[in-house]
Amino acid sequence: MLRLTSRFIILIRENTMLRLICSGLLSLIATLAVAATPKLDPSIDYHSQANPHEVLTTHLTLDLSVSFKKQELSGSVIFDFERKADKVSELVLDTRDLTIVAASARVDGKWQKTGFKLEAPHTAL
Repeated sequence: MLRLTSRFIILIRENTMLRLICSGLLSLIATLAVAATPKLDPSIDYHSQANPHEVLTTHLTLDLSVSFKKQELSGSVIFDFERKADKVSELVLDTRDLTIVAASARVDGKWQKTGFKLEAPHTAL
């Protein structure tokens, strides 16, 4: 038979109270940490280097060929876009792991080669 003394019962209560206090403090710390986190704009893709806030893609035509043997896709893409402001001078796209061989722009209804450059991949992406 196990006899519990009043001292043992008090220790249990103190231990339970300590657990409740610690649990409450951890909940408070977690709540404060979440509240201190800056609010992120859901309309911004923070994992992109593109400039959709300056250029709006209105249509995309994608023509791809699949080579299962080489495990690659090849083809072309035509972007129709609108500048959101007249001062916008470039279209920035995410190109990670892509090989770009040429770029053209349609000016006055005619396709003309245009310049492009590939930036180094962003380390966080």
